[in-house]
Amino acid sequence: MNKIKLVQQPGQLYNLIIDDKMETVLYNGTFMSAIYLLEVNVYNLKCILGDVTTKKYKNGIALFPSYQKDHKTEDFWLNKFWNQPSVLTYFNETIEFFNTNYFPLETRVFLVDNATSNSMPIYYNPNCIEFITPQIEMVANALLNLVVSMEEYP
Repeated sequence: MNKIKLVQQPGQLYNLIIDDKMETVLYNGTFMSAIYLLEVNVYNLKCILGDVTTKKYKNGIALFPSYQKDHKTEDFWLNKFWNQPSVLTYFNETIEFFNTNYFPLETRVFLVDNATSNSMPIYYNPNCIEFITPQIEMVANALLNLVVSMEEYP
């Protein structure tokens, strides 16, 4: 979480893309920056290339966990991904690799603290409703499952 806070700029909206494979439906957010916290594999790199070529987001920030290099992924990275000027521009010529033991699988994170600017108002922004509603439904289902599994009914 600290890595994510370090790359954020005050007053900007972000879509945090976290998944082992980018199979979920992601909404267009040309006014947002995308923060990619993904496993490095050919499939995910192709999906990122799709975001770059369709200009799905304003720009991207890459925070990739360190990975076991295999020939296929390394070849794709060097020959089809990182050598493209549009990818370099999209990521501002910076991709960061880091070591992690914990890799959450969630597609969006919305901060509702008082330290992060613009965190709470997004919940009341009608332009962001398609991002918020699925998140609220997922939290409600997770809480319901927790209550039922722990047999702690209110």
